[in-house]
Amino acid sequence: MGRSTWKYQLFFLFSLVLHSQLPFPSSLSSPLSSMPPCSALLHFSKSFSLKKSASGYHPSYPKTASWQEDKHCCTWDGVECDKNTSHVVGLDLTSSWLVGHFLSNSTLFFLPNLRRLNLADNDFNGSLIPSEFGNFKSLTHLNLSFSVFSGQIPFEISRLSSLVSLDLSKNWLLIKAPVWKRVIGNLTQLRELFLYTTNMSSIRPNSWMNLSSSLTTLSLRECDLRGKLENNILCLPSIQTLDLTGNWDLEGSLLKSNWSCSSLNFLGLSGRMFSREFLNSIDNLKSLKHLALPGCNFTGSIPAWPGILTTLTYLDLSNNSFSGLLPSSLFNLPNLSTLNLGSNQLVGPLPSHVSGLNLVDLYLSSNFLNGTLPSWLFSMPSLESLYLDRNQFVGEIGEFKYNSLKHLDLGYNKLHGSIPRSVSRLVNLTSLSLSSNNLSIMLGSEMFSKLKNLKTLDLSNNSVSINNNAAYALPNLHNLNLAYSNISEFPIFLRLTTDLGYLNLSNNRFYGRVPRWLGDVGNNSLYYVNLRNNLLQGPFPILNSSNLQFILFSNNNLTGEIPSFICNAINLQVLDLSHNNISGMIPKCLVNSTALLVLDLQMNSIHGTIPTTFAKGNKIKSINLNGNQLEGPLPRSLANCAYLEFLDLGNNKMNGAFPYWLGSLQKLQVLVLRSNRFQGHIGNPITNFPFPNLRIIDISNNQFNGLLPIKYFEYLKAMMNVDESGVALKYMGENYHQDSLNIMIKGQYVEVERVLTILTIIDFSNNSFRGEMPKIIGRLKSLKGLNFSHNNLTGYIPSSIGNLTNLEWLDLSFNKLSGEIPSQLADLTTLEFLKLSHNQLTGPFPILNSSGSFCNAIHPYVLDLSHNNLSGMIPKCLVNSTALSVLDLRMNSLHGTIPATFAKGNNFKSINLNGNQLEGPLPRSLANCAYLEVLDLGNNEINGAFPYWLGSLQKLQVLILRSNRFQGRIGNPITKFSFSNLRIIDISNNQFNGPLPITYFEYLKAMMNVDERGVAPKYMGDNYYQYSLNIMLKGNYIQMERVLTIFTIIDFSNNNFKGEMPKIIGRLKSLKGLNFSYNNLTGYIPSSIGNLTNLECLDLSFNKLGGEIPSRLVDLTSLEVLKLSHNQLKGRIPSGNQFNTFTNDSYTENLGLCGFPLSRTCDNHKAKQPPPPTLQQDENLEHENGFCWQAVSIGYACGTIFGMFMGYLMFKIGKPKCLVRMVKLEQHIMLRRLKKNAHKRGGRR
Repeated sequence: MGRSTWKYQLFFLFSLVLHSQLPFPSSLSSPLSSMPPCSALLHFSKSFSLKKSASGYHPSYPKTASWQEDKHCCTWDGVECDKNTSHVVGLDLTSSWLVGHFLSNSTLFFLPNLRRLNLADNDFNGSLIPSEFGNFKSLTHLNLSFSVFSGQIPFEISRLSSLVSLDLSKNWLLIKAPVWKRVIGNLTQLRELFLYTTNMSSIRPNSWMNLSSSLTTLSLRECDLRGKLENNILCLPSIQTLDLTGNWDLEGSLLKSNWSCSSLNFLGLSGRMFSREFLNSIDNLKSLKHLALPGCNFTGSIPAWPGILTTLTYLDLSNNSFSGLLPSSLFNLPNLSTLNLGSNQLVGPLPSHVSGLNLVDLYLSSNFLNGTLPSWLFSMPSLESLYLDRNQFVGEIGEFKYNSLKHLDLGYNKLHGSIPRSVSRLVNLTSLSLSSNNLSIMLGSEMFSKLKNLKTLDLSNNSVSINNNAAYALPNLHNLNLAYSNISEFPIFLRLTTDLGYLNLSNNRFYGRVPRWLGDVGNNSLYYVNLRNNLLQGPFPILNSSNLQFILFSNNNLTGEIPSFICNAINLQVLDLSHNNISGMIPKCLVNSTALLVLDLQMNSIHGTIPTTFAKGNKIKSINLNGNQLEGPLPRSLANCAYLEFLDLGNNKMNGAFPYWLGSLQKLQVLVLRSNRFQGHIGNPITNFPFPNLRIIDISNNQFNGLLPIKYFEYLKAMMNVDESGVALKYMGENYHQDSLNIMIKGQYVEVERVLTILTIIDFSNNSFRGEMPKIIGRLKSLKGLNFSHNNLTGYIPSSIGNLTNLEWLDLSFNKLSGEIPSQLADLTTLEFLKLSHNQLTGPFPILNSSGSFCNAIHPYVLDLSHNNLSGMIPKCLVNSTALSVLDLRMNSLHGTIPATFAKGNNFKSINLNGNQLEGPLPRSLANCAYLEVLDLGNNEINGAFPYWLGSLQKLQVLILRSNRFQGRIGNPITKFSFSNLRIIDISNNQFNGPLPITYFEYLKAMMNVDERGVAPKYMGDNYYQYSLNIMLKGNYIQMERVLTIFTIIDFSNNNFKGEMPKIIGRLKSLKGLNFSYNNLTGYIPSSIGNLTNLECLDLSFNKLGGEIPSRLVDLTSLEVLKLSHNQLKGRIPSGNQFNTFTNDSYTENLGLCGFPLSRTCDNHKAKQPPPPTLQQDENLEHENGFCWQAVSIGYACGTIFGMFMGYLMFKIGKPKCLVRMVKLEQHIMLRRLKKNAHKRGGRR
């Protein structure tokens, strides 16, 4: 304070030199009148700096910059003096670029005679309104609007009893009830009151009736007003303008019988519960010129209003639910200048003809209007604003006849063609948006070069061409959006822009390095740059960082380290470099920033540790470092991020104990630590109420152990809030960044591009937690997903899970849970994914609880109870379901028949009942499963004939009937194109007989498609469930945890088929495996098998085949396993390619065969030895002890990204034996099946 006093005294001394005739005040405590007005004004002006951005209105200029000390202040711009006394009575510094704090000891208060004061549209840096304003006793007009004041309105304002006009609009102000009461009680002369955007949430509408009887204008727009409007609010004695728009929680009926104020010419209302009767009665306000009713929840058609329509100059009915056609009467109003019907549900075309219409502004955005654009739209001489965006208009854009347009938005329609040449005439145009149409636009043509006033240009989501040969500039361009425009060249005209602030070039085809000149675009004005989703390469470009706030370069191929200029971007709020190949370490300056809100570096190659110096007082809300190579412990300074909402550190190499100290972050909603090296017990929290707002916690795939952290569950308050009724969808970070998340949802690892705030997930899977599941889980009633799979949990499933009424997926698989499935699960009516497989659950299928049937209560699309000890029968209601998509009950002890009532229109895609004790025939209603892709009924006791009627299922890809009691001839199909998409058919180990079904082979179209070039590996059920299959190999089963769509197999082994092998087999060129072993086939091996160039394994053993081995089989260069033993083959064994790798076991018990590898020679000569095996052939020797299932096991058994790609490569280049995994399934079930089958077949195998 001493320093300020010294400055004031020095200034006063300087003033005395200039105005020696004026007395110098002895101290600052002297009366205000003791300072000369001109000196006070001059000092006031010097207390602020000048900055153009401080004023947003147009025109604006620095009035005080022209004030000259050698001229009397009455001549200064903005100063008004009384002609008689020369007192300063008026000061108008509207839009004068003033920047700085408004102090309570400002010399402005040395002007006691002020009557009119206007300081609107300046920047006072959030200053409080000084109470000293109350000393201006003569003040009649006070305007402090739009000048960045904040805080409470001081009660001293109520002392200005002479006020006629008060405007405090568009600041960050709050007025409380006591101040409001004094204002309306003391300001009895008030005629105009403007409090637009002032927080008045504590003020009740009934108090408005005490306002001055002289009041003509009341503007309380967007003031957060609440409560019910009094019916007589429109009857203030002198009211002419009443604006209450933007107050969405207002209610009222406003019956017309209470309206006696014919002087009202401006009416603006928003809110709820306004009746249709009120809407119709507006026609009684005969003096009305301006009517605004946005956001009033009106429905039905737009009223006719014959009494007022012809006199209206302004009509705003936007943001309602008006429906039907546009009334043609609205387009024949000669006095109407503004018409706003945006954001309704209006349909139909625009009128083809209008008369007398002379609109200035037309807003029809966000409706369902269609048809072509009529010519009158382009022929209105006074039209300045035309907004038709977000409709369904078609056709081309017409030619403009006048140049009055300033704002044109035709975005989000279905317009086509090119931009009309007359656009070049629109020299007054400041904003042009044609986004999201089907337009062909040449950017760089002559028409754009004339739009010198253009500030905003949005051509995104069209087909844009760049002409970089045309030299022109858009000198005032501030916003440019060319996203989704299919462009591959950077528009060179950007080099000449000097005021560009917003640049969006995302989702295009830019390839290679960013041009160097882009870093200089905008001459330091650039604050937003978005180049997401392109093909950019090389190091990160150098940008002018002085004003940058948003840097978005995700989803490119940028390399190198994060550039050092980032540290100079002191205003940087969002940095998104995710999904690139950026290496190096995280710069310390990023975590030191106090401006940064979002740091997204996910899916790069960043290494090292996370910097340990997160600044106190930082504003970071989102940190995503998922998918890098970060290591070491988490820095404790993360606890300084008090505003942190989102923290994703998944898929790195970080270690250490669970970061319990993050529990102090009260705003944290998402915590992802999955797939790291964290370890140890989690233990109990050390702070009260840890993680109160946490909604998503994923610590899966770590090395945590011990008991589940019960105490933490007690404090997850956000997961206990279950009321979602009436809550609008809201996404995390939507106000500053679109947070994305990679997480396991319903069995699939997916990228959630936008994270709903109601999404609540707990994922503790793939750790070593032990002990029982805590009952307290049942209190987390807002949970959407719960995953405790792949741990060592024991005990029962707690019945309290039945309280989780919002649960959509539950995965408790791969534990050691026992007991029965609790019947309370039937209460989970929102459950879509239930996986309890690989446990020790017992008892019958849960049928009944207090609510009734289990499967009628829940509606999952995935139900996996496989690999347990469940008994009983399959409930009929399961097959009646129209919601269920995946039913997996394999490897249990279910008995009885398969229910016969599969509903028509069901959605089954996969049914797996393998390894139970089911019997009886297959139900014919299975033919109702039109979407069925996988049907595995193997290893049961089902009987009957071959289910030929399944051939009508056009989507069926896998059919497994192995090891049952099916019998008889297969015969011919009764429908055309049976099993057209079948890729795997296994009917082995049954009692089928007769000839092989030649006609069926003709229809196996999916097995005839052989082109796999350039096809990325794709798994069956990728989009909704991970299919797995079990395959028999000499008493062992291979578990294919994921099934590639290119995997094609025919297995008819262990039956009684007879006759010859059909030649048509040679057309099934995508076959990987063919097994006809253990039958009674005769005749020759057809040479057409040589066409099966993808064949990797062939087993024809244990038949009665004769003749020679076809030499064309040498062409099967992918063949790795060959079984021809125990037949009647003769002649020389072919040599070359893969045949040089097969051993004696491939040919034993064929007494007529000779040649390598047999010791038996041909033509009394020693068997010719093959050349030394190649490396490829050497590797294939590993398969001498196994059938071809071994060759494919890795691609399905690994169940990881590694297994996915290795499985695909194995089809192409061979299979390392060390990577083959053999999985033996439960012997107590399968051995029983094998013994029964062996007995009934007389030990044939």
